[in-house]
Amino acid sequence: MKNLLLLTVFILIGSFTTHAQGTSNLQGDPTLPPGQYAASGQTTLRAGDFFIFGYSGGASSAFLELNGVEIPSITQGWYLDNGNHSATNSNYLCGFYYNQYYRNFMAFDLANLNNYGITPPITSATLKVVKASSIPATGFAVWDLYHVSTPWSTINTNYNYGDPTGLAIFSDLGTGSYYGNGTVDGSLPSTAIIATTLNTAAVTDINASVGSVFVIGGRSDDYLTNAPPTAVTNAATSVTSNSATLNGEVNANGLPTTVTFLYGTSSGNLNQTVNAVPNSVTGTTSTPVSANISGLTPGVTYYFQVKTENSQGAIVYGAEMEFTTSSGPLPVPLSNWAIYFGIFLIGLFVMARYRRKMA
Repeated sequence: MKNLLLLTVFILIGSFTTHAQGTSNLQGDPTLPPGQYAASGQTTLRAGDFFIFGYSGGASSAFLELNGVEIPSITQGWYLDNGNHSATNSNYLCGFYYNQYYRNFMAFDLANLNNYGITPPITSATLKVVKASSIPATGFAVWDLYHVSTPWSTINTNYNYGDPTGLAIFSDLGTGSYYGNGTVDGSLPSTAIIATTLNTAAVTDINASVGSVFVIGGRSDDYLTNAPPTAVTNAATSVTSNSATLNGEVNANGLPTTVTFLYGTSSGNLNQTVNAVPNSVTGTTSTPVSANISGLTPGVTYYFQVKTENSQGAIVYGAEMEFTTSSGPLPVPLSNWAIYFGIFLIGLFVMARYRRKMA
């Protein structure tokens, strides 16, 4: 309990004025009165701790932009790696702190999209989340987003430490189909927005969830002293029936960064890898990268994205894009085969007469 109260004390430092301040900490216990946090002097991570963010203060702090229109979350929350969850607490802590690992989630009601002027099908989606407070107030974290298969009614329930259902939900928040990632900069103000463009797999799942509650899970495994790479996937070029050139841009942000492309025929499950050219990028400016792939199947849609990993271990993906290979040579219609066969027979007849005449 002492550690939990300390965590509450420090995350209150970054609570922001655009949202109402909460009255309970992440476990639902009373917060300390304003000003008492200064006594501890703790402003950096302890040994073994990583980066944590997501103290919301209670009001809706997540928005899902669908076809250019934002809808607010109905709630957001967190799960601990020991299965604990408080359904009445709207913090969305994510990361590793005081030897406890948090994953978060955002829930959106897609039952009445017409109230927002949104008409399905959904063709684009962006998750926008208020950064809120973070510890430490420097450094960076990569926030990965995933499909959540657990029903909303099960997620929105209190669970005690060690509860099997809570443990399963914690796992589910960071192991489903991959939706994309965003970068959390600890030095930005608590009101900063983390905007992540969701990939094709997410858009497909959103369309399948119209009329119900759609949940996105988040996990953050690393604390980085340098900014992670910036990765942008660009459109494929030189697309033929069996080959294509994949393109992207990468900013290494000062650390040596390895670049590859992932591709495949299933959105969100890109199971083939090819090295980019160049395969290693350095510096602090945007560098074009590409990769030629072959052996593709004619007339098939392929999905791809650029992947970067720097010397700090930070992995960042570009958005998922797609292309469709052209069809192979068209089969000759049966009627054409008849014509060709007739010409062949005529040729044989003419050749036979010519040989008789020459005999």
